[in-house]
Amino acid sequence: MFLAALLCASIPALPGCAAGGSELEDTSWVMVLDDAPEGAESLLGPTEIRIKFSSASEGVVTGSYALNKYEGHYEVDGDSLTITDVCWTTMACQAEGGMDEEQQYLFTLMEAESYAVDGDTLTINSGNEVLMFGRG
Repeated sequence: MFLAALLCASIPALPGCAAGGSELEDTSWVMVLDDAPEGAESLLGPTEIRIKFSSASEGVVTGSYALNKYEGHYEVDGDSLTITDVCWTTMACQAEGGMDEEQQYLFTLMEAESYAVDGDTLTINSGNEVLMFGRG
């Protein structure tokens, strides 16, 4: 039996420019976790985290983590990145520890400070945490 819930979190947006003209506009990225939570791989297969940035005029970021999906807003100002108003689903069928890791990823994403695109690699810096994605 699957049980789904929708959760939302908001971190206030910082003043800046709208998501415009950045390397993130209309791009999709994927990260494959090397160390998925114990038991997750047998239940879900390899855990992929996907993120997609919409056009500058929309400023929407969407993605998925295992079975769950998330959506929020993004703004870019130079190499500064702000991600706010993120909502996500939570499926009760997650392996033990999977939801904790997913929420840690989402909160790290919402603390984004800057980003860099180097060829086919996207790096998002969130204080002491770094998220790395490949084109997908």
